[in-house]
Amino acid sequence: MTDTIIIRRITNPTDEEVDSMIAVCVAAYHGDQFTECAVGGDWNLHSAMRRTAIGAQQVGGENWVALHGDKIIAVAGWFPPGRALLDRKVSYLRVHDAFTYPSLLLGCSPEQAAAGWDAFVAKMPPALNQWWTKEFLPEFSQLSTESLGPGVKKDSWHLQTVATHPDYQRRGIATALLRHKEEMVASEGGAVIRSFINTEAGK
Repeated sequence: MTDTIIIRRITNPTDEEVDSMIAVCVAAYHGDQFTECAVGGDWNLHSAMRRTAIGAQQVGGENWVALHGDKIIAVAGWFPPGRALLDRKVSYLRVHDAFTYPSLLLGCSPEQAAAGWDAFVAKMPPALNQWWTKEFLPEFSQLSTESLGPGVKKDSWHLQTVATHPDYQRRGIATALLRHKEEMVASEGGAVIRSFINTEAGK
């Protein structure tokens, strides 16, 4: 299967391409335990959650896809050195009236937030808002620093999102998609970090 797909970076995406990337992620991660936590058990929020990452990657990083014909079947989202999801610049976030001004997380990129995060926050119930802004985001940031070392993730290309549509999983497509970018980075002397929750969705 891997020799019949096309791998390309999505630049200046159409609304249809953005929606297709989100749809692949939604299909791939439906029923996933971590995702269930991330949407507070409300799967109606899943699409908004995935738009947060796809939109942020498009603004501050890169979205790469695998295509079968003209159909997007897998997605990989990367951030380059110096950039991150929402471009948070501190390990622990402080919230400034997150319901009224959802992008006003300390160090948060307004451009990335406007690409999906703000809309996701606007749909969150209070308990889920607290989990994201005061637990998950700061604790995951701390875990990354403790596991990798200070500055390591910031100085590397890091994988934020990987998803393969269920109809195409376990055919080596995600592996080919990730290797394509990793080989590009290696050829330029850069480093790559794969940082994501262990799941079947990216296979």
